[in-house]
Amino acid sequence: MRACSDSAHPVYHGLSGWINPEKCCASNVFGVNCVPILMGTIVEPAYLTGSTKFTWFDKFREFKVMKQYSKRMVIVHWLTLILLIAAWYLGDSLDDATDDSKATLAGYIVHISVGLSVLLLAVFRFYFRRRDGVPPPTGDTPMDKLAKGVHYLLYALLYVLPISGIMTVITSSAGKALLAGDANLLPKEHGYRSVFAHTVHEQLVNVLIALVALHILGAIKHQFISKDGLMKRMMLRRKD
Repeated sequence: MRACSDSAHPVYHGLSGWINPEKCCASNVFGVNCVPILMGTIVEPAYLTGSTKFTWFDKFREFKVMKQYSKRMVIVHWLTLILLIAAWYLGDSLDDATDDSKATLAGYIVHISVGLSVLLLAVFRFYFRRRDGVPPPTGDTPMDKLAKGVHYLLYALLYVLPISGIMTVITSSAGKALLAGDANLLPKEHGYRSVFAHTVHEQLVNVLIALVALHILGAIKHQFISKDGLMKRMMLRRKD
């Protein structure tokens, strides 16, 4: 990359601002009218001296051209979906076994493990989202705002739902059974009737199912009605 001359003054406006290569030679690495920059590790290139010094970032991406989520965000997304389906199935089976007084320690351990994995992936999702960025919104219509609200509620549930499950174990005899390694101490039929956390956990599962259904309907609408290719954002295959 060529060094900027002393008379060249780069135009920089904030963390997501623009640099005008006409005023600061950006070499043919960019070769476009304006280059947006996103947050990254702040460095200070040695070739910039005197009045031309400014903060630069180690990632150069055009925000409006980011058409897909990062690969690790995509992996977390689909893995979370798989784990949520597994957690729902295991939880439903566990409820039936509890009502029949046939629940096992293994059943609880597997269900808890899957739930904690969902929580861990939610933490990873938050980190990756902040680190990698996200594609720009497709619009600002009421439907777009509704979709955004559904997304935020889903993100919140990925934390609250596992936590409510943890509280269910702690505030019921299930926790004692797991600590003692004694399946005879596990809740039996109607054993969760007075456990508030379990009631919350069950209701949150219902809310999650409704939100996922809305999310899927929205994706179908974009894919087959709007035909804007929105679902490609969450695919591992990269666009050219």
